[in-house]
Amino acid sequence: MALQITNQKPAILDPKYKPCINGHYDTRRYLSDTVAKAAFQPLTPAQGVQITDSHGNAITEDNIINAWETLWDEKRNMAAERELREFYTHTLRYYDPEYDLNALFPVQAAVKAGLPLPSPTIVYDPATDIIPAAKDLLTGSIDGETFMANLAFYAKANTLAVYMLTESVFEEFKNFINQNMQTLQSVLPSETINLCNQFNKLKLDELTQALLLRENPSDKIEDYSFPRVLIESLFRFLQTTGSAGLMPFTVTELVIPQSIVFVNVEKHARATPKEIATEWKGIRESAQSQIKCLSKNEITKLNAMQKNIEAIKQRSAAFNANRQQMVYRVKNTKFQKSQMNTRQYLTRIKKKIDSLGFIQKSQNVYLTKTKTFARPNRRDPNNPNLMGIFQSQKYKPDLHMYIDTSGSITEKQYQDAVKAAIVIAKKLEINLYINSFSHVMSQTSLLIVRDRSVAQIFRDFQRIPKVTGGTDFAQIYKYILCSQKRRHELSLIITDFGWIAPIDALTHPKNLYYLPCSNADMDKIVHWAKEFCESMIHNDPAIRTKLLF
Repeated sequence: MALQITNQKPAILDPKYKPCINGHYDTRRYLSDTVAKAAFQPLTPAQGVQITDSHGNAITEDNIINAWETLWDEKRNMAAERELREFYTHTLRYYDPEYDLNALFPVQAAVKAGLPLPSPTIVYDPATDIIPAAKDLLTGSIDGETFMANLAFYAKANTLAVYMLTESVFEEFKNFINQNMQTLQSVLPSETINLCNQFNKLKLDELTQALLLRENPSDKIEDYSFPRVLIESLFRFLQTTGSAGLMPFTVTELVIPQSIVFVNVEKHARATPKEIATEWKGIRESAQSQIKCLSKNEITKLNAMQKNIEAIKQRSAAFNANRQQMVYRVKNTKFQKSQMNTRQYLTRIKKKIDSLGFIQKSQNVYLTKTKTFARPNRRDPNNPNLMGIFQSQKYKPDLHMYIDTSGSITEKQYQDAVKAAIVIAKKLEINLYINSFSHVMSQTSLLIVRDRSVAQIFRDFQRIPKVTGGTDFAQIYKYILCSQKRRHELSLIITDFGWIAPIDALTHPKNLYYLPCSNADMDKIVHWAKEFCESMIHNDPAIRTKLLF
């Protein structure tokens, strides 16, 4: 949409709001205070801000809040997200619409500091980004927002983080909560008192201290619940100190935090890259798998020095240029609009298998023959001038196919996908792992392909239970990532792409690719594939390259 904007002061969003510990949990007010109200501040106070879309319809705070509320829906509204990106592009002082909308505050901080946004060619790393940023924060060379951007882009965890410079700052916060409890003791439920006492025993003597606050956004929002008391106390504490600060990795976790991670900046400054990688991998995976207890601690301090920020801008200039090229290439690659045949499937799959090289053991056996003088020639074993042949086995990664059997897939499309998978396995002379999936996934089956006809193999496959229902790719991601063996397989999803990724962060398996199902309306396939790519861009900026058509 093309916006018409009059008398609007370019905004810088502030994540701080005033949470309440009792009464209605007013997410609309919190959204207004953090991501809406500031964008409607007028340049001239006597005149109001006027923002209209291409149809002349006025855009108000309520419109922006309503659009954000769709992020909590089970089915994301991609049109509303596109409208929000357009809105912030024109109304914010620092913003880049190419990255995850939910990571609004890290993006604002990164653009302000001149940091490059993550992309297929730009990856944040503990050694080059987190440890130096922690040291800079401790010395006051950068501010807390810049540290947040570095850590958020590396961690990619859907959580509310709080940095504290040292362990002693965390102790000060615990004392602050104890004083708050004394004031509220007469109205606090026994459960909240118990949890506050448990919290008082925690230490921030390691990298992080991570806690699950809620199992879902509607959990524990009653009056004086522990999450509400903790967050309200935290926000008031942050107003009293310059040695701690808010790091909202995502907007959804800022407004209704389901988990919180306290970060010890001093420990990050002195940790090894491996220790930081292990710590944040555990937090990220726990948040994604909804494990009830996350990891350890996190802390930091806010200090700004323009001189150091200018140096960061100069260092990142080359990265930004490279990123723009990659984003353009990913977003402008055209989809194939004609049906794919078996030869095309085979060519793409074989190319991917070959690119993965050899592994220690698999069902995908390759016999290799090498001429060598170390072996006698079988035709003339007494002639030392003739080379013999040494035969050995090598293994390429297994092929694992996940076939979409949701309600939008017809029986004909399902059978065609199975037959295509079998033909491909026959051509490649390899056995094949296979699952059907919808919103649930069948058990894995190994189809023995060698020395058997397509009809024989298909009869075996028909005895495998077929699941039905909705569509969920996320379960496949988790299934692959929880096994070292499956991580090294070449995984293929055959689907109509009728799935939108959730706003929460997901880790996309490195060797997972997608192919469209056959006998489908390719215009619909392309439309849904584009929607899928757009919804996944915050998880994998190169997701378009994983779609092999």
